Amino acid sequence: MALVLTLATLVPLLIGIERTPLPWIDEIMMESAAVSLMHGGSAVPTIQQAYPHARREDLFYGPVIFKVGAFWMNHFGVSAASWRSLSFIGGLLTILLSGAIVIALGDGWVVACFAMAAMAYLPEMGSHINSGRFDTVTVALEFLALLLVLLALQIDSPIRFVLFALAGLSFSGAVLSTPRALLFCAGAGLGAAIALLRWRRAHYLTGFLVAALVGIGILGAWTASQGMTPVSWMRYLHQVSSGDKQDVSSLLGGTWLGATRISVLDIVFPLGLVIVSATLAFAYRAVRSIRVGHPTSDSVGLVFLSVTAV
Repeated sequence: MALVLTLATLVPLLIGIERTPLPWIDEIMMESAAVSLMHGGSAVPTIQQAYPHARREDLFYGPVIFKVGAFWMNHFGVSAASWRSLSFIGGLLTILLSGAIVIALGDGWVVACFAMAAMAYLPEMGSHINSGRFDTVTVALEFLALLLVLLALQIDSPIRFVLFALAGLSFSGAVLSTPRALLFCAGAGLGAAIALLRWRRAHYLTGFLVAALVGIGILGAWTASQGMTPVSWMRYLHQVSSGDKQDVSSLLGGTWLGATRISVLDIVFPLGLVIVSATLAFAYRAVRSIRVGHPTSDSVGLVFLSVTAV
């Protein structure tokens, strides 16, 4: 019942998907680039094709947004509702996957419903679920990757390597939908490293390596198809996002940082949260791990998830 009520709160957002929120520049640029790709062109927004210095949007964000968007609009038409429905589906999947992650960690449906309700009622979810941006799709891919890793850690058969490979696929899909996901993947790598340092198990190491190799391999294949390497792509991202300090489109030489500067607190606070979350995760499962003589699947998963989430 709680799940039904939670999902019911999304109905008004779905009904007003064409009217709210008002279109903003990111939505217009992304949809315009997908329309260009749908018509056989490059991912240069159709509204910018008269500008000689306009760049391809997919070289910055990655190809996922625009290829999926072009496929979607080719089948369901070019409209605000069609385009925004993708972010709505991404938000719905994010809500459901948050509950699935809770269950994968060993809790029941009651806690899972609380998790889904909390995710659905987040202000960020309400402002992005029908915004026309792909943030919700990216988060859904990240949550799917985490869920696959948690499930793989609980399986003793070779099928776990298939799940790790699918997790790598999901991680790479998130990165190739926005470079913001690179920070999330860095957190996942840190979480995996801490789990391995605590529990030295060969199959954990092998599984994490499978996920990393698949993810990096897909990223490398795409960058190679664009005449780049992952390293040169990072340099390109830095180049196009470090121009004008007054935030305009990053593809036109702007920057996400605007006129702000990174303070010491911006660095120390996240590191402190990593330490606290890892310590709590170790303590939470320490007694059970000692009793059975080996790390439990949910103890490893909890450490990995805690550090990654931070």
